[in-house]
Amino acid sequence: KKVAVFGCGDGGGYADNFCDAMDELASTFKARGAEIIGAVSTDGYEFEESKSVVDGKFVGMATDEDNQPDESEARANAWVAQLKSEGMPL
Repeated sequence: KKVAVFGCGDGGGYADNFCDAMDELASTFKARGAEIIGAVSTDGYEFEESKSVVDGKFVGMATDEDNQPDESEARANAWVAQLKSEGMPL
């Protein structure tokens, strides 16, 4: 099964563990045999550290409604298009 994860975080208040839960979800699904899709570049995000970053990309889509709310809609739309291109039936 293909699985995509997303996370809501606060890159200012929790800059040292921004959207860490995405990694927890992705790791759990992957351990059960899922294929994780929907990795998103960290470009344009403001945070210090996240265990959800692998090779310069988040394991899914991160949002930051506290500090970058104006980016969320465009990020979500781009992510849905990406998921479709990666074979996720939407």
